[in-house]
Amino acid sequence: MRRHRLILLAVLFAVPVIARAQLFLPEPSMARAWLVLSDGAGPNGGGISNSSGLIQLFRASGTVAVTPTIGIEASALRVQVIYPANRLFNDPALTSPKADGLTLAFASLVGDGGRTRFPASTVLGAALMRRPTNDPTKTRLTGGVTAGLEAGVWRPSYDWVDVTAGGRVIVMPSSNHRQLYMLAITLGLRFG
Repeated sequence: MRRHRLILLAVLFAVPVIARAQLFLPEPSMARAWLVLSDGAGPNGGGISNSSGLIQLFRASGTVAVTPTIGIEASALRVQVIYPANRLFNDPALTSPKADGLTLAFASLVGDGGRTRFPASTVLGAALMRRPTNDPTKTRLTGGVTAGLEAGVWRPSYDWVDVTAGGRVIVMPSSNHRQLYMLAITLGLRFG
């Protein structure tokens, strides 16, 4: 009789423990690497003419989390002109923000307590941009600085993808010690 009571007590205590374990499954862990595909638009300005225009920024980025709060981001990007700035000179290398480039940046990662798989990120890094010249068969390489923010705005029922929003700033030299800047507000998809 005593053995039956012990088995009955064990079953009675085990049922709520098993049910609780099934109801509260562990939260997804932070992704170690992810890919972002984004598109954005915003103003550009500076350069010799010091006038503003409107650009579109396409970006594909890969981020690797080195620690839970530090990562490295590498990006390929394309900048296209939607509305050109006023041109005082005919040299596109001096006034046009049109460019293809690669960036490498340090990423500061901030998780949201395990509710989502992807952390928000703040990046700061260097850019290498290929820009047009007066000769259509030649391009010019210029360096630059990039900074940005990115965070998830919506997560579908899948844990391997979310929708992101953010902003990017790219500053590169134009000529006569003047800088050409681009600012874009972006929306994208993050996979990982």
